[in-house]
Amino acid sequence: MNIKNLFVFILLCIFLSGCSSEDSSSTNTNSEKSLNSGHVTKASDANNDSDNAYNSIRDYYDSISGETYKTGILEISPINSEKHEYLLKLNVWIDSKLQERLANTEKDYWFTFRDIPGNDLIQRNVALTPEPLNGKPLISNIKENIISIEQVMILNDEISSRDLEELLNPENYSFEILDEHKDPTAATLGLELDMIN
Repeated sequence: MNIKNLFVFILLCIFLSGCSSEDSSSTNTNSEKSLNSGHVTKASDANNDSDNAYNSIRDYYDSISGETYKTGILEISPINSEKHEYLLKLNVWIDSKLQERLANTEKDYWFTFRDIPGNDLIQRNVALTPEPLNGKPLISNIKENIISIEQVMILNDEISSRDLEELLNPENYSFEILDEHKDPTAATLGLELDMIN
């Protein structure tokens, strides 16, 4: 009986190892297919790798990092104190390779400011949430690798002095790059620090 169980065990191991190598080759084929479907070479420039088109920012989200873009200090300036309107302005440096990918992305992508994770300071005190900015026009007009993100923030009329003080502090904001569905793809904290210079 023990020999029979051993024989069944050996056959099972051989069968599973055969399935495992078959699965890994099929996984490789599937990952190649998904890479090829999201990253399409333009027909007119098939020999030039720098002219690749991307369907979505998600096709290369793993290359969006502190190495490929850097933020300056978030400036928060009053526009109209009576109406609690403030201008949020941030310079963002983007390296040339990421610029090229963004410029060749078919679907829209967006830039915005949000609460830092685990905090609802902005959400709690903003009367009208600013719409994220479409990144395509900003990238097409980039100068010296820097774009300027500007959004107007209108606060609630009844805001505590403590919350107002915190809202005027850049460390309470995150800068986010969103995909075509306006879902976060990359985020940067520490907007009180100048990472460009």
